[in-house]
Order: sequence, then C-alpha cells, then structure tokens
Amino acid sequence: MTEIENRLRDAYEAATSTVRPEALRPLTAPPARRAKPLWAIPVAVAAAVALIVAGAVLLGNEEQKYRTDPAAAAGAPAYAVALVDKGEDIPSRAVVLSTATGRQVAAIPGAYLFGSVAAAGDRRTFFLTAKEGDCATRVYRVRVRGDGSVTAPVALPGAPVPADGGMGQDLAASPDGRRVAFGGDCGDLGRLVVVDTETGQQRVWTSQTGDPADRGVKQPTWAPDGRTIGFRYHAPPNGELRLLDTDHAPAGDLLAASRVLRPQDMTKNLRNGRFEDGQIESFVFNPDGSLTAVVQRTNHSSGDDQFGLVRLTAAGVPTGRADWFPSSALGFYVRVDSSGEHFLSGEGGRIPRVDNGRFSWLHRSSKPYYYDVAW
Repeated sequence: MTEIENRLRDAYEAATSTVRPEALRPLTAPPARRAKPLWAIPVAVAAAVALIVAGAVLLGNEEQKYRTDPAAAAGAPAYAVALVDKGEDIPSRAVVLSTATGRQVAAIPGAYLFGSVAAAGDRRTFFLTAKEGDCATRVYRVRVRGDGSVTAPVALPGAPVPADGGMGQDLAASPDGRRVAFGGDCGDLGRLVVVDTETGQQRVWTSQTGDPADRGVKQPTWAPDGRTIGFRYHAPPNGELRLLDTDHAPAGDLLAASRVLRPQDMTKNLRNGRFEDGQIESFVFNPDGSLTAVVQRTNHSSGDDQFGLVRLTAAGVPTGRADWFPSSALGFYVRVDSSGEHFLSGEGGRIPRVDNGRFSWLHRSSKPYYYDVAW
C-alpha cells in the first residue's frame, strides 16, 4: 500500500474505534421509497470517488511539501547512526539508517543504557556510550562501511568516563575523531570529560550545579580546530554559551577554565513583535568556525513555540540568516555533518533534517522512537 492509502486507512480505523456498541441503534427497515433513477447511482459514485481523490491529492501535496529534495540533500552523508529508546531503565539499541530512505540498514551489537551517539568528520567513525554504573560511562567506537554494514563496537582503552549521561546529546567527537567530549554529572557536580580515543587518557572539568537532577554541562560540540569545545551551561535563572580551550585550560574548575561566548537569551536579536522571547537550546560549530544555533521562540498571540536554525558568527553575533520551520518539527538539539550544510535533529522520536536550508523528514514516525542521532 502507498503512504497515502496507509494514512487513509489509519484515519478510518481511528474514527471507527470511537464507536461504542451501546451507542448503535437497533436496525429497523425504513419505509419503502421510490427507487432513485439509475442515472443517480453513477453520479453518486463519481462524487464519492472525487472526494477520495481530492483527499489523496491534499495528502500527497503535504507529503511532497516535506519530502527530501535530492538536489538540496546532495552531498549529505550516506548513513546516520541512531539510538532507539526501549523504555525506562532498559538499555537502548543502536542502528544504522540510510539517509536516502530513512530505513534501518544494520543493527549495531551491544546495549546502550542512557546512551549517546556522535560522529567524527570522516562520516564513517561513530562513538556510542553506555552507562556501566554510578558515575561510570563506557565509550565505544564503531565504523560504518560503504555498504552500511558495521564493525564490532570496541571500547576505548582506559577506565570508564567518571560521569553519568542522560538520554542523548551528551557526547561529541572532534572532527578528526582523536578525542571525544562527554558532558554529564556525578552527584551534585556537573562534569565535562575529554577522552583521547587512542590512549584512553582523560581530562576532567567540574562545576557545582547545586542540584543533582540538573547537569551543568549540556550538548558539547567541537570547533573545527579540534581543541575548543563549546557547550551550553545552565546556571539558574540564566543560561549561557561557553567555550573551553582544552589544550591550555587547566583541568579542575570548569567555569574558571572556560569563557562566556554569549547569553542563551537572544530575544533582542530576533526583533520580531510577534514573538515574546527567544532562547538558544543548543548550538554546533560549522566548518568555517561560525555557529548554527537551535532557537526556540514563542508567539505573542497564540503562545505556540517555533524552532529555527539561526547562524551566528564565531563571536556569537547573529548574521541575519535564519531558517524557521513548522511547529513541532525541529527538536532541542541539532547535529551537523562535516560540510556544515546538512543537519539532523530529534523531535518526539522522529528525525527531522535540514539540507541547505530545506526542511524534510528522515524519519517521521515515532515508532521506533529515536532519541539521539548523528551523521
């Protein structure tokens, strides 16, 4: 069956499922009526067919509107790795997705409790995490071959990362894949840990969050130089974007070692009377050193939220380039490929994508429920 037929079938089943047996009246024979002219039957059938066709055309147009444009998607990575949520406290599974079809092409061995995924710049090397115990997270490396098959995951050498992650977006890989950064927590301390992927050597920076349920370090991202890490730091009531030079900053106090790039709030930068605020939810570095930020803003009149991708300079100043997307399309985080023009996000288990400013869906169903993805 086609996608349109499936959607019409699902709508029919949803409507019929609301009809309760006790609500149905007994069937009684109606009084005899004069038969309709024979010509009325084909007319009625034609009208019904016309309504179905019209609905199918509308659905088809909607599908076409958010379908991946091959021209815009040219140059995107061939594969992405995603984590599937299996339920609370149940280890996730990892899969390889074709970015051309959105379908699973391979399963990655292993279980990934409270895992995250990140990709190196070669588009073939991926890293996955799995919680092993309190304040202990193991990092694995896997490579995706040209046909979508995968090598067996190999744990990075050395001890586990001394921090716990959440549910995705805690891990980032440097462009050359030589280092990974993990943002998590341990007790009431937020932690940023950098691991050498060849030796397992670790460097740890900590921050006092004051609340074990709130990680101070969120969604780390590597700059093109392979030494600077950007991250969002939440210090109630304000949030900020910060940078850490991992080559020169002494390990220890994260806030003392890092510097503020800009506030998370960018309401004044939006300059749009319809929206009452604007907050940067996450950001990534582009290959030229500029930034792309996920911004959430709220409509004054309706109260509805809208998400968009906003370009910033390396100093955190908006450049004026912004792409705003349909409600509930983009999620709170974004992953960029090595070209800087192809983005993946996550929203309600689905995977939206943006190719050269054009929005579409890599996977638009919540089954399976993907909660982290990278390419």
